Amino acid sequence: MPPPDATPASSVRPKPASLAPVLTLAWLNSLGTGAVTIGVFFIADEQYGFTPARNALLGLLLGAIYIPGALGVGPGVRALARRLSWVSTRSAVAVVLALMAATSLIPLIWRDEWAIWAFALVYIPLTGAMWPIVESYISGGRRDADLRHAAGAFNLTWASAIPIAFWGMGPLLEQRPLAVIACLGVVHAICVVVAFWLPREPARHLAARAEPHPEVYDRLLAGFRRLLVLSYVLMAAIAPAMPWKLEGLGVRLAWQTVLVSVWQVSRIGMFVLMRHWHGWHGRLRTPAWTAATLVAGFVVVISAPSVWAICIGLALFGVGLGGIYAGAFYYAMEVGDAEVDAGGKHEALIGAGYTIGPAAALAAWAIVGATDLGESRVPPLIIGFSGVAILAFGVSTARALRPRRTG
Repeated sequence: MPPPDATPASSVRPKPASLAPVLTLAWLNSLGTGAVTIGVFFIADEQYGFTPARNALLGLLLGAIYIPGALGVGPGVRALARRLSWVSTRSAVAVVLALMAATSLIPLIWRDEWAIWAFALVYIPLTGAMWPIVESYISGGRRDADLRHAAGAFNLTWASAIPIAFWGMGPLLEQRPLAVIACLGVVHAICVVVAFWLPREPARHLAARAEPHPEVYDRLLAGFRRLLVLSYVLMAAIAPAMPWKLEGLGVRLAWQTVLVSVWQVSRIGMFVLMRHWHGWHGRLRTPAWTAATLVAGFVVVISAPSVWAICIGLALFGVGLGGIYAGAFYYAMEVGDAEVDAGGKHEALIGAGYTIGPAAALAAWAIVGATDLGESRVPPLIIGFSGVAILAFGVSTARALRPRRTG
């Protein structure tokens, strides 16, 4: 986005972007990014024979390189706009999407294992750059009820695409795992065309409002941001272990991604609830019950002795994920500046969670590999290492939610 001093006030679009092209872009991109952030572990397991520990290492890489893309997109676009008049937020997202489509060719041209690492190394930072831009078009120029409506529509849109991606991946994984990435490239190529339906720039943040937001919103933003990181820590701890866990329960490969989609479906249910029921706004109890459900679901998933138990755990986990994400996104856009940088901070927090979570799983597998404990000790070790993060973020969240002293 061009810097304020380089863009005449008359050229700034005060009108929010139409939701139709933005939501179309969000839905299509979620088909792809959903297939990678979780599905890549199933692809690596089936195509290259990755062990759970190797998958955890791949997950660690995904998280670490997501953060620079998310934090760098706002400053990067502004720096280019100062030098090149044709650069805009719209052209930036179009270029990012074209690069994502091109990157999807890497594992198809080179079939060696290094190709999946190279693909991830390039693709994931691009996704980190793409989502803050999309979010800026959702939130720019919107406030209060209009923002809640747009944020709810956005959450439902991107979340609804992920189960569809997972259901479509199942049959392909058994026959041609890399065909999943080929489909990914086609989707992102289509997105380049859709990007040109967007206005050149998202509307600017609405600084003026009839009433300031309640003081508790600042505390809730701080609390939900901590819980957002925790939610992705736990998701990222689960994801690399899912192929191993489901194989151990005797689930066929074609049904594994379908089963994992249970948490995506329950998350959608939470987005629907929180879009139409506004009793959660401004309530300190909301972060408490969403966090409790998240942690309970995580423990059940990791320790589940049966398919039915893992389904229950995944459903609970999705409820916690959905509640936390909806709260964090809403307060980030309501309290923060609803522009690319605000979305970048939101996505960078997600990247931090994606980095910490696999580290817990990797540590568990490292201990099992270095001792004679056996794989049966992996679940309690993952829970134990993740418990450190749960405790740390729990204490930090409680402190963030406390009323601030005045005087």
